Parts: sequence; structure tokens; C-alpha cells
Amino acid sequence: MCPAPLIWPELDAAPAGAVIPDSRLDTLCRLPVECWVLRSYYHLRPHAQVISLGPKMQANRVNIANVYDLGRRQRLGAGFVVTTQGDGYRSALGNFNIRQNGIEAATPTQDWVPHWLQPGIRPRLAERGTTVARVAYRGHPLNLLAGLKTPAFLQALAAQDISFDPGLRDGTDNADWNDYRDVDVVVAIRNATVADARNKPASKLVNAWAAGVPAVLGPEPAYRELRKGALDYIEAASADEALQAILWLKKHPDRYQAMVQNGLERARSFTDAALTERWINLLNGPVARAFHVWQQRSLLTRYRDVATMVLEEPRRKKQYEKERDHGERLLPGLA
Repeated sequence: MCPAPLIWPELDAAPAGAVIPDSRLDTLCRLPVECWVLRSYYHLRPHAQVISLGPKMQANRVNIANVYDLGRRQRLGAGFVVTTQGDGYRSALGNFNIRQNGIEAATPTQDWVPHWLQPGIRPRLAERGTTVARVAYRGHPLNLLAGLKTPAFLQALAAQDISFDPGLRDGTDNADWNDYRDVDVVVAIRNATVADARNKPASKLVNAWAAGVPAVLGPEPAYRELRKGALDYIEAASADEALQAILWLKKHPDRYQAMVQNGLERARSFTDAALTERWINLLNGPVARAFHVWQQRSLLTRYRDVATMVLEEPRRKKQYEKERDHGERLLPGLA
């Protein structure tokens, strides 16, 4: 399910299997519904026997909608709805919920699949070797820990002949988030609330792996969930710890190269093909089982369930927003 004005022209005009160039896909994937519903439809369409895209709920079908595009009015009806939670909350309006990390145990009505890789990643140039001369952040600037933007931090890097790239261009919010060609270390630390961090994906880590760049990241649950060893990334909880990690990588080229190779190996599990298979297994497995259970329920029971969902949704959303905006923070005392 997707609002009609947001449906990509390529999905209307092109047959299943038609390729959208990475350069175009990168400009298309901005909103949550684009990243979760439209992009998933694009990758799944060649593999599905029956699949459709539109703004309305289909009767007796598995309907997939992003949490921010599924209001109470759209939910009216007794259809089966799968919500993609993304960075948001678990809506009360869904029969099944898909998270973007696996830090919560799977249940009969919830499971997870990783966020798609950043489209068209331009990997680090091999000729840079183990040079550590440019540190970069690839994300929204408002989320970056304030200590990583101070003159003191930037000057400490400059003293070691290291520059900092915030990922913006032309003095605007336009971002080259997929460009790692001259990036030597990715740094991403944010002081989110605990509630907000629990819903975040491990995208900055996985994108760095795919780009062949070691990462220095904050203590977020999604990163820790994927961590198998010390070569996956370096954890830092402050600007000082991030600086020490960067300088350590500069002084240990063998370790640097080992992290690059490890990341490239780990990234193989997050290619478009690998995640398409994850989606297919999710839909054919847990979602199909939940749909079968739903089909056994009487029409009256389904309508009663929807009434309960509609009444519960405002409370669920309000509680989430309170915890997200005012709850305990990952890094108390830091901005």
C-alpha cells in the first residue's frame, strides 16, 4: 500500500524485472514508504506470482504498508495488514509487524528484515591503501553527536593531517551518502533516546562494510546485534573515544586492512539479492502463517479486532513519541 502520488513512475511504466539504475534509485529512496514499500516491491516483483501496488487495501490479500502511511481511516475494513515499522513505532493497526533490527525476539505477529543497502554505493578507492586522512559522517547532521562538530575535535583531527567530511554538499542538506571513494573512516555517534535507538537499523555499519571503510560507531543495539568480533567496528561513546579510535587505526595499518576485508565479507549477507531472499522467506514463512491464522477468524471477529486496533492506535503512538523524545538517553550528560 502506497499513496498514489508517491508511486515511482518506473513502477507504473516498466514491466517486472526492468532495472532502475542505481543513480536513479538513490534519488528515489528518501521517504520511509519509498525505502520500505516501494523498494521492496521493486525487488520482489520479479519473484512473485501475484503482486500489486496501490493506495487501497485489498480484501483477502497480504497488504504491506509503512507505519506512517497507515492511518485509522485507511485501516477501516477487515483486511490483513503487515506494517513496516522502520524508525517508527509498532502500530496497533497491523496484523503483523516487520522491524528493521532483530533485537526483539520474533513472535507469531512480528519478525525482522534488514534495511536495504544505500543504493549505488561508491566504494573507497583501492589506491588509498591504509591511509587515514579523511573521516566522514554519512547521515542527517542533526543526529550527529555535538562533540563531533566542535572546533576542538576538528582541530585535533587536523593536527594529525585528518579532515572531516560531514557528507553534505553545496552548503545544503543535499547529501552524498553513497559516496565513500575518498573516505578512510566512517564515524557515526548519536545520543538518541534508548527508545529511539531500539528502533534504528544498522545501516551505517552495513553501508560502511559494503564500501570497504572501517567504522567508529556509538553503542546502539542494532550495531551490537550484528557484531561478531573486534574487526566489525570500533565502538565509541564520546568525541574523545572516537578520536582515539581514529588515531589507533592510523597507527595500525594491518588492523585497518583486516577491518576492510572483514567488512567486505560481512556485506555479502546484505546485498540486494541476499535481502530479497530474506524478504521472500519472511513472507512465505512467518507472514504466511499469521495470514493463515487470520483467515480462520470469522468476519465478525476480524471487524472486532479492527475496532480494537483503531481505539488503541492513538495511545500507542503517543506513548512512543513520549519515550522517543523525552526518555532516557544512550549517552547521559552528552549533547
